[in-house]
Amino acid sequence: ASSNKDLKPSYESHNKDLKPSDESSNKDLKPSGESSNKDLKPSGESNNKDLKPSGDSSNRDLKPSSDSSNKDLASSDSLLQWRQGPLLGRGSYGSVHQGLTDCGRIIAVKRVFVDCAAELRRIRREVDILSCMSHPNIVQLFGTRESDGEFHIAMELVPGGSIRSLLDRFGALTERQCRGYLGQAVSGLAFLHQNGILHGDIKGHNIMVSDAGVVKLIDFGCSRRLHQHLGGGSGGGDQPPALAAAASLDAASLNGTPYWMAPELVLAFGGGAATAAARDGDGQQLKSDCWAIGCTLLEMATTLPPYSDMPPLAAVFAIGRGSPEPPALPQGFSEPAAEFYATCLRREPASRPTAQELLRHEFLLASP
Repeated sequence: ASSNKDLKPSYESHNKDLKPSDESSNKDLKPSGESSNKDLKPSGESNNKDLKPSGDSSNRDLKPSSDSSNKDLASSDSLLQWRQGPLLGRGSYGSVHQGLTDCGRIIAVKRVFVDCAAELRRIRREVDILSCMSHPNIVQLFGTRESDGEFHIAMELVPGGSIRSLLDRFGALTERQCRGYLGQAVSGLAFLHQNGILHGDIKGHNIMVSDAGVVKLIDFGCSRRLHQHLGGGSGGGDQPPALAAAASLDAASLNGTPYWMAPELVLAFGGGAATAAARDGDGQQLKSDCWAIGCTLLEMATTLPPYSDMPPLAAVFAIGRGSPEPPALPQGFSEPAAEFYATCLRREPASRPTAQELLRHEFLLASP
């Protein structure tokens, strides 16, 4: 497409991620609090003291998730009341606003415009996955509501912004910063994989950072529950795992996410030769997220992911062919960092490390 000729961080123009609104201090989702979320104090209190929700917004009721640790929000059988506040961001799917609950907590409310059954299924899949996830590095779901063609998802607010927004504001990150953020992201990813869940869309836009530097993974719209395949004994005419993962990617997805897409997903999506990940039922398909971690490290170190100088479709062909090879990390990054990056980008999933193995890599274990 002609809009992709001069690819820069704006390569995201076709995807479904947030496009931040004018408020730079609170662009993205989620608080810096601990996973228990009992005593939320908004980061940067001086910036948030005078926050007032829109005066004409009516109270809305959200069914809270089953997480019992959120006693300050609502009990599992009650309705979470909230008032809509300032716009945080807008995308092709809808918008994200701040919300103020009846117990005084500031949250993020994602309002998704549902215009087809496929979109509704995608949203419900995201909610289903988030509702059973509890980890310090995964955004927490508080509740949902469906009404008048809109699906509202209430979740914790992360005021610091995404990795992508940090890169846009401050430029490339240092190795120390990359290590700190990426280590937390891999920790959340390892938890997902232990539960048989493929995130499917790891990139800077979907890694939030609180004002205190706490990382949270967001946007589970491309995620898939793959645990039913992990034993490899489902039999019958089940779709191979990698093909099932690729099935969540439609033509529109290729406009925003190909730069982080693993070769096995590209081949499966394109109907190419079967890879080991497409044949095996032993969890190799989860390693496509580990490829994306390597791409995200390059994004953090340079502000751009691999193949970002190409239009999306050309990038897909390059990833599928393996030529040209992805660029190296910038000079000045250590040997452990370069080795971590190279192992993430091994083309054959069987030789690529798992998220748990990445957590034990020398690069992430180095002193801060």
